[in-house]
Amino acid sequence: MLKWFQALTPRKDRFFPPFNQHAATVVLGAEAVRAPPMAGLAATLFHGLARMV
Repeated sequence: MLKWFQALTPRKDRFFPPFNQHAATVVLGAEAVRAPPMAGLAATLFHGLARMV
């Protein structure tokens, strides 16, 4: 019974490197999606403040 369970569990040498790579990819994607709207908002605020001066 224990051998069957061990066969189903991921091994460290095969699981964690792809998992870490996937996590890094997800973080880069999230940063890329978030960056343009924030940059656009900052530019809009800057131009709005520049007009007020």
